Amino acid sequence: MKFSRIFLSLLLILTLSAAANAYTLSGDISGAEWFGGITYVYALSLDILNPSFYIGLALLGNGAYFIFSVPEGTYVLIAFQDRDGNLIPSIDDY
Repeated sequence: MKFSRIFLSLLLILTLSAAANAYTLSGDISGAEWFGGITYVYALSLDILNPSFYIGLALLGNGAYFIFSVPEGTYVLIAFQDRDGNLIPSIDDY
């Protein structure tokens, strides 16, 4: 019983310490519309030694977006409204 409490306490500490290093990117996109597809926001890391990207969604109507669990760093954000449902920007997307 005591061992399981210690184990759970250590697990909780590790989880909280790992979550402390994660950030949330958020903001507003002007021109977000209620129709025409889901608006995706990509965060592309500018770290050339550890390239990565993260995906978030913009809320319909007000254009607020959130990308959760992003490590510290510098990012370029790209937003597009995916009208054809293929998850990558194409000619028909806004």
